[in-house]
Amino acid sequence: GSTTHYFGNDHWRKHTLPMKSLNDARKIRNLILTAFEEAEKIEDPVKKEKLLTFTIIGGGPTGVELAGSLAEMCKHTMTKDFKNIKTKDAKVILIEKSKRILATYDSKLSKKAQQFLEKLGVQVLVDESVEDIKEGLVITSKTSISSSTIIWSAGIKPSDIGIKSNLATNKSGKILVNDNLLVKGTTNIFAGGDIAYIENNDMPLPAIAPVAMQEGIYIGKYIKALVEGKKLSKFKYKNKGLMATIGRNKAVAQVKKFKFAGFGAWLTWIFVHIYYLTGFKNKLVVLFGWAWSYITYKKGTRIILK
Repeated sequence: GSTTHYFGNDHWRKHTLPMKSLNDARKIRNLILTAFEEAEKIEDPVKKEKLLTFTIIGGGPTGVELAGSLAEMCKHTMTKDFKNIKTKDAKVILIEKSKRILATYDSKLSKKAQQFLEKLGVQVLVDESVEDIKEGLVITSKTSISSSTIIWSAGIKPSDIGIKSNLATNKSGKILVNDNLLVKGTTNIFAGGDIAYIENNDMPLPAIAPVAMQEGIYIGKYIKALVEGKKLSKFKYKNKGLMATIGRNKAVAQVKKFKFAGFGAWLTWIFVHIYYLTGFKNKLVVLFGWAWSYITYKKGTRIILK
């Protein structure tokens, strides 16, 4: 449904890693673990600092959660794994061009999230745009950062399937659909998720999992109703809220009029994620896995896969 968006700077792709898929996550893990292994072996302080500087571009939920998880790993999980380096000295830098991280959240929650990150040791740079990215170097509107690991989480764009298929699309390439998620100008083609453009209360629906899940369920019900010769009411998105976790015991949540942060939001985040997993066995395995990580400060198997 969507791909990583570099806002016209596609040459940055070769110097950064996106965070959109399981394969991307594995690549990022490999790069992070390899950076620590390389830093352990070298003596040059400049090269060592570059290896132990991790830069994340984009202060949305993905960037915030990744920054919190990485900082926690450096400060707690890997502190006893090396002899020549102190993982606590590693730098995690989060860059956001807006005036605050989590811009779609309530401003108080954004501020709280930044406080949580800074308490973990993350350097949060807001109101700072990226002007260029080279091999191991990020140049912003205010400074330059030497970093061997650069992760891009600053935006997404719709895939070009709509344009290639000559379907009705908006300027960004999203497929235009009606209130029943039928592609405009067609009677038998549906579109949902990141690729589809539909508004709710005069606002376009965001490219997030809950939207895709609800649209997918609706399309299934609509097709079933067509087969049975029945009618189905228009699609209506139910906004169940926004959540982002920031390391151990910390999260921010915005559910309708309720806004909360800290341990309670973190527990809510865990419950929601486990609830939507398929199968009782999966839920049980994940619950025990998270409980073990929480008690032992371990973050799973640390194997470098090439």
